[in-house]
Amino acid sequence: LIPKNSLFSVAVVIIFTGIILRIAGLGFISLDMKDFVISWYDQLFHDGFSALGTDFSNYTPPYLYLLWLATWTRSWIPEVIAIKLISILFDVGNAILVFKILKIEYHENIVPLLGAAVFFTLPTIILNSAWWGQADSIYTFFVLASLYFLLLDNPFAAMIFFGIAFSFKLQAVFITPLLFLLVLKRRIKWIYALLVPLSYSLMMIPAAIAGRPFTNLLTIYLDQADTFHKLTKKAPNLYQFISNDWYHPALIIGVGLTFILTLVWIIWYARKIKSLMPNTIIICAAVSTAMIPFFLPKMHERYFYLSDVILLLLAFYTPRLWLLPYLSQLISTITYSIYLFSTNGPRNNPDSTGSPLLIFAALINTILIGLLFWEQYKMISFQSASQPEKQTRQM
Repeated sequence: LIPKNSLFSVAVVIIFTGIILRIAGLGFISLDMKDFVISWYDQLFHDGFSALGTDFSNYTPPYLYLLWLATWTRSWIPEVIAIKLISILFDVGNAILVFKILKIEYHENIVPLLGAAVFFTLPTIILNSAWWGQADSIYTFFVLASLYFLLLDNPFAAMIFFGIAFSFKLQAVFITPLLFLLVLKRRIKWIYALLVPLSYSLMMIPAAIAGRPFTNLLTIYLDQADTFHKLTKKAPNLYQFISNDWYHPALIIGVGLTFILTLVWIIWYARKIKSLMPNTIIICAAVSTAMIPFFLPKMHERYFYLSDVILLLLAFYTPRLWLLPYLSQLISTITYSIYLFSTNGPRNNPDSTGSPLLIFAALINTILIGLLFWEQYKMISFQSASQPEKQTRQM
């Protein structure tokens, strides 16, 4: 056994490494930053709160509120760093939530601290916030808060936090198969589903006060869905093996197939699961967040971000599954790097569909999804066999 003091020292070193790697990326300006986010920042700086009353950005207002607050630091923090610090602060918040989620399973602090440190230094977490300047850490924070309250058997708070997550990014819906599963298992009351649109609507109020029509605020995600017409934007999923010439039929079949598979998954495991222990909820969350972007068309590489995080939690809750987060980090690092560091530049090769690296990442991800489904089936089948009539544990 490794002494606790040594594990604590390892955790401190890992966290320090994460800080250094973030500092190294602060000066990097991605195309998304250059073409979109910096211009949004500039408009918010010049027009102030009133800019929130217009649709100058295709992001939802909650992120723009944070960006507007960041403009207040313009006199002493460079704009690129100020933008990235928003996401980095949520990296810290997510590390704290990882600690708290692991604390439910491990009563002593050292393993949760180690898990939080590992999360803080995951390659794709660092690349996403400190290098790319993306905002996936923000909606993930509220999804993790929702998951934390689900594990504490507080579905009311969980659905409020999920609604806030949904107001930041549509990708929060990747956790909804788990939520529907828990509704069928009566861990979440049906009426609590109303908390999601309520939370979303409340988050839109400042933009509405600034003058943006509420009908426009309610249809932002519909506009986003029609932004591009590609089966995949470097996502390591099934659509790497399908030509975009088949866009329309593949889109219809893909959406329908995803809906049917998800519905079957929810109903099957709602019937099969006998005891909703924390490790059961975590593996169902992992499958939920991995299978949706894998089977659904029009996905970006970043849409596996939430899955990457929950797979890390799964490895700590079920240590024999340590290979899964390693694979997910390999896959996501490859796909991120194609966009961020390609010598040809993403403009010259905007999708890289069919490139050897993307095909390799998609193949590995196919194996990962298969392993994840298999491990979930084994875990829940064993649970059913050993505890056929046991009541759901209250946490």
